[in-house]
Amino acid sequence: MNDRGMTRLLLRMPAVSALLAGGLTTLAFAPFDFWIMGVLGPMLLFLIWQKTAGPSFRSGFFYGFGLLGSGVSWLYVSIAQFGDLGWLFPLVITLGFILFISLYYGLLGWLARQFDGLSAGIKLVLIYPALWVSMEWFRGWFLTGFPWLQPGYSQLDSPLAGYAPLLGVLGVSWMVLLTAGLLSDLLTGKTGRTWRATLLLLIWLSGWWMTELEWSRPAGEPLSVALVQGNIPQAQKWLPEQLSPSLVLYANLTKKNLDRDLIIWPETAVSAFQFQVEEAFIVPLERLIRESGSNLVFGVVQMDALRDNYYNALVSLGNEERDHYYKGHLVPFTEYLPFKSLLWPLVDLFTIPMSDFAARQAPKPLMRVGDHTVGMSICYEDAFGSEM
Repeated sequence: MNDRGMTRLLLRMPAVSALLAGGLTTLAFAPFDFWIMGVLGPMLLFLIWQKTAGPSFRSGFFYGFGLLGSGVSWLYVSIAQFGDLGWLFPLVITLGFILFISLYYGLLGWLARQFDGLSAGIKLVLIYPALWVSMEWFRGWFLTGFPWLQPGYSQLDSPLAGYAPLLGVLGVSWMVLLTAGLLSDLLTGKTGRTWRATLLLLIWLSGWWMTELEWSRPAGEPLSVALVQGNIPQAQKWLPEQLSPSLVLYANLTKKNLDRDLIIWPETAVSAFQFQVEEAFIVPLERLIRESGSNLVFGVVQMDALRDNYYNALVSLGNEERDHYYKGHLVPFTEYLPFKSLLWPLVDLFTIPMSDFAARQAPKPLMRVGDHTVGMSICYEDAFGSEM
């Protein structure tokens, strides 16, 4: 398609094109892993911004809606399946959340339009990628952050992954968006194609070369680890009558792995407040772990009576003193209710077990396991790459 034909298509349906571009971008992430779509989706949005007149807020918003609407469906599943709320309320909550996050992309489009006086090359190669990465940084920080579907995470299997040890996820995101801008400029620009193609080739060849480098070296003796999974259905996990069978199951599985250096249980494997099971279960378990010379990390709920809060926590046993870690980034609408002061009428409808955790932004502890120092994170926090 020539430049005029592309312009005609984008002018005809820019919002629909942006919506499709966002939806296609989702294919770059697991479980699809078509990483090239992580480049082509933003490239199409850049072309829309470059080749269409008028406000870009709408096209940015529709891109975000397409991306999040197809990539955050797990939020609906979590609320509907574990909250026993039917289908309408979870759908409204999920849709509202997606619309809110899509506003970030709308703001991105509005900001992009403010640079219309600059040349196409400068906008596509410098301005658009820089604005987008800045928005991703803000999205990963504002209101405790929601960095889900950041462009850099789509490139785990591409040559651009080679930049991750040096630049982190935002740096890889910048490389993705720089590639999208260069491709857009190559498609629409009439001059300077040689240097753009050369830069594009250099970016990807450098990334491929860096994937072959060893960025770390083994230190100390290898660590043997056992991951213990009780496979207890979520619908049963928090039932009072399920607590005792769950603890017995995890204790028996642990006894079979005491020859390991480290044993790890899942998040909130102990489905109770720690004080409720401290004397009857945790103290004897700690004695067993110390006698074996192993280490155990398990998930549990910890109560802070002074602040009237409870936390999604990890506890490690095996050292002279226990180590504790408290989840600092919580999943919206399943672990806490955002804008609680505004959405208080919904509190009574929220019946998901343990859905009102408090976040605790404490320094991340380092646990000693043999000759190794081990960091901790819990589930959703893995999306915050800068903190890993």
